[in-house]
Amino acid sequence: MWSETERKDPFPQPASYAEMRSQNITDTALAASMVGALFNTVRRAFPVSSIWDSYLICIYALGGPAGIIPGIITASLITTSLQFLFNEADVLRVKYISRSKGIEHPFGNQLLVRPHSVQTDADARSLPERIMDGIAKVFPVTKMTDEEYLEKLKKQRSEIEQKLERVRRQLKEVEEQTQAQDSNSPFDEKKT
Repeated sequence: MWSETERKDPFPQPASYAEMRSQNITDTALAASMVGALFNTVRRAFPVSSIWDSYLICIYALGGPAGIIPGIITASLITTSLQFLFNEADVLRVKYISRSKGIEHPFGNQLLVRPHSVQTDADARSLPERIMDGIAKVFPVTKMTDEEYLEKLKKQRSEIEQKLERVRRQLKEVEEQTQAQDSNSPFDEKKT
């Protein structure tokens, strides 16, 4: 019937981390949307007075079309998010196991074994450095040496001092103007 070369694996193994992350996402979303629509319409059901009346209001007794769309959206979002989290946990598990066994490419393409005695720069870095590298991938953070940071702070300080000096001059000018206006004011004369 099917030759060995034509037969397809019903459960194909992923060939990359990207495939692992997207594995079963669409299946989960589709199944959850159907179950969510059914569950939400049943959940909205109201009691029927008798079994004989139920055939007349069958569609509306289950909540009708008003419960289908919210059920689809809610169930799909929740279960797809959970599936993505499980897939990501699986990726982390594969990375951890392959790192502990010294395998750089766990999917068989370019299988290279790293000796445990050789440490790379990534292994030798401290925890705060690795955390900053992770943050730098997500947020626009740049690395600075202590000297660069000190120069940046000195520049900011000089700019702030210049602004403060301008504000002091303006305040002095305003005080001089108010004193000049107060001395020329006709209301300062004593009434007799």
